[in-house]
Amino acid sequence: MYFSISEYKLRAMCSAIGLSAVLVACGGGGDGAAGGASAGGGGTTAPAASTVSGAVAVGAPVSGATVTIKCENAATAITTTTTAAGAYTVEIPSDSFPCALQATGGNLPAGFSALHSFASSSNASTINITQLTDLALTAAVGGGIAAWFDNPVWASGNNLPAELESLRTLLVTQGYTIPSTWTSGSTAPLTLAFTPSTTPPADSIDRLLEDIQAGIENAGIDYDTARGNFEEDESFPMAMTEEPDTGGGGNTGGGNTGGGTGVAQESLGAAAIGEYNSNSTRDQFLAAVTGTWPVAIHKVPAGRESLYGQGMLTLSGTEQNWSMELKGADGTTIFNRTNQGALTTQLNPFIGQLFLNHGADIDEFLNVFIDPNGFIEGSAGGNSEIQFRNEVRAWGEVAPQIFESLAGTWTSPATVSSSGSPFGPFTTVTNTAAITSTGDVTLTGKTQLGSDVNTTLSWGALDDFLIPDPEDPGFIMHLDIRTTVGVSMGTFQIRFDDITTPTVRRMTGFITTSNGQQTFEMNAPSQQNTAPVEAVELR
Repeated sequence: MYFSISEYKLRAMCSAIGLSAVLVACGGGGDGAAGGASAGGGGTTAPAASTVSGAVAVGAPVSGATVTIKCENAATAITTTTTAAGAYTVEIPSDSFPCALQATGGNLPAGFSALHSFASSSNASTINITQLTDLALTAAVGGGIAAWFDNPVWASGNNLPAELESLRTLLVTQGYTIPSTWTSGSTAPLTLAFTPSTTPPADSIDRLLEDIQAGIENAGIDYDTARGNFEEDESFPMAMTEEPDTGGGGNTGGGNTGGGTGVAQESLGAAAIGEYNSNSTRDQFLAAVTGTWPVAIHKVPAGRESLYGQGMLTLSGTEQNWSMELKGADGTTIFNRTNQGALTTQLNPFIGQLFLNHGADIDEFLNVFIDPNGFIEGSAGGNSEIQFRNEVRAWGEVAPQIFESLAGTWTSPATVSSSGSPFGPFTTVTNTAAITSTGDVTLTGKTQLGSDVNTTLSWGALDDFLIPDPEDPGFIMHLDIRTTVGVSMGTFQIRFDDITTPTVRRMTGFITTSNGQQTFEMNAPSQQNTAPVEAVELR
């Protein structure tokens, strides 16, 4: 019998295997082992098109803007329009890159003629368009950004990462607070996914954009003038020394406008890694993934809750001497080891695995998977005591804004066993999910084996996520993650196609009943009514 297992599920299986098993099944043979894959196994075929999305923002989202994308290897430009949240998504043929991006119109404030950005390769799944990308690209192309966009000199766009670093240094000199997500050497303003807000958290790219605009206005000029001055002599307005009084009362967690006290986390996109494939050498693989990457730490042991939140994963070195470092949200070093003296190691481009085992403790054991599109997931400790990933659209204690669209009563017919046996006889029932705008989900009906269900789950802990669907287009909402493998299985899952106006494809629960854990299904559910919307900010 032949079983086909996707790469995503293979990573999840390897992450879930315990300490003794992982030594055999997921790389225990040392760097010389094949990691369970033969050299002749071949790699995946590059996709015909790459999905590129991002935020167009000046602090607040820029809605209704026209995003124009010109690519070196494409005869015509691609255009799209930003959503109310300032988001855009396009499909770009993978062989068209590099690409230049320009945002114009919409509710772009007065004094902004356009904003620009650049995507160097098809690996860039998130490309933001903001003052930061515009200023850095202006420097990268030598000024005259509007004229450059009319007739791009493509090679000059490759200078963007270096110019982002120079811009970061300038902003520090001018008194701006740089968010922890924008570490020195990273391209976070360009490639870190975020949702713009008019009231962003203090430590965020979004807040820096607002601070930049406040500094420009305080200097008595507009953005186009500030950019022109920056082109001429690399000058830029100073940051305001005082924050305006918003009446917020000092909640530095920021982002729970619904009145709760929870902590909202920044959304995270994929890492902007280099190019590699399953046939790459170990050194080529390591060179591609070298860097410091933000990750969402979503599982921590009791007593170490300060680690929860946005941490940092650093990968570096050569095949002979390489290292991994994981830091928690509080800056604490969780793991910092090299391959020297390790009991077992793995540096495997075929499945994208980096693994160091110096023992079973959290600071001795780190297992990381990273794919060519920059998706990262991993765990620290022989029993996966700490878990992390990127590619998270919403997470943390504050219910995301998508619940406003989902709020209401959803129903779906379900075929269930009337005898408790998987072989029937069967009957049809109506299963119901009542969802509130603040993240409560009450399920009533029957499981597939006929057990009664009447339970409520709520968004608001460390184990609730909104993520891109790893195997199908769209997104998955997970409530109460129930496995030790990343966030691959929630106690309740909602699959839908779009963040702004979702069409729900399926709801699935794995519910504990009097007869054990059983499946609760709602296929193609319909929304019978909507609930009153309570303002909850998406972070």
